[in-house]
Amino acid sequence: MCVKKCIEQGNIFFGIERVPAIARLVKKGRTVRSTGYRKELHIASIPCKEAEKCANIIADIYKMSCGIIPNFLNLTMTPSNPILHTTRLRTIFKDWKDGIIYSGLPLFYEEWDNASSELLFKCDEEVQDICRALPEYNLQFVKSLKEHYESFTIEEMTRKISSIDAFKGLKTPAVMLNSGGLIPDLHSRYFTADFSFGLAIIKQIADMAGVSTPNIDDTLEWYDNIAIMKKCFKYSDYGIRERNDFDELYLL
Repeated sequence: MCVKKCIEQGNIFFGIERVPAIARLVKKGRTVRSTGYRKELHIASIPCKEAEKCANIIADIYKMSCGIIPNFLNLTMTPSNPILHTTRLRTIFKDWKDGIIYSGLPLFYEEWDNASSELLFKCDEEVQDICRALPEYNLQFVKSLKEHYESFTIEEMTRKISSIDAFKGLKTPAVMLNSGGLIPDLHSRYFTADFSFGLAIIKQIADMAGVSTPNIDDTLEWYDNIAIMKKCFKYSDYGIRERNDFDELYLL
C-alpha cells in the first residue's frame, strides 16, 4: 500500500492536521513572512501507537502544544484546502472555458462572496456525512468548517473569511496575458493539488463508505473539464480496492 513497505521496515509515517502558520514570500530566496500562528497543533501517525512520540518531536520543533489524533484518516478527511480552495475556484471560474479572458478577478479571500460560502457549506456537509458513515474511525477531529470558522450561516461565513487578516491581499491564481487580460492559472497548486490530491481522495473515501456526494461530484467534474494536469491520487494504484484494504491502512 502507500506506506506499507516503509512501515514494515520500522519507519513511522505522520502528519499535522493543519499548518502551524501561514507563510508568504517577501523576497525570493531571502525572506518569508509567517502570520496567523496557531495556539495548538494536532498530529496523527501510522502506526497509530507512535503518535505520542511524533507529537513530542513536533512540539519541540515549533515550541507549541501538540495534541494526538486517533488515526490518520482524521487528517486525510480534514476539510481545509480540499474544500475551501476548490469551492472558491469553482465559484469564481464557473463559466470559464478556453477563450474566455477576464479584465479583473476578485481577491481570493478578501472578496469572498455568498455563492462561495453556499457551495462550501454543501461540500462541507457531505464530508460530515462521510464521517457519520464511518463511526468505527472516531472522526471527531474532522471538524466542520462551520465550527472551525465559528460561522453557521452563509452570511457569517462570508464575513468571517473576508475579514481574516492573514488572508488579506491574496490574489486568485491567474495568468496575465500579453493583452493584459487574465485566465485561471491551472498550474497553480490551488488547482493541481487541492482537486487531484485533496477533493478526489475525499470522493474515493465516500465511495468506499457508500455515501452520496453530489456537490463534491459536480465540483470534481467541473475541474476535470478544464484541468491541464489529469494525474490524481488513486487508492487503487496502491492496492487499496476494497474496504478491508482501506481499514488495513488506516487502522494500523
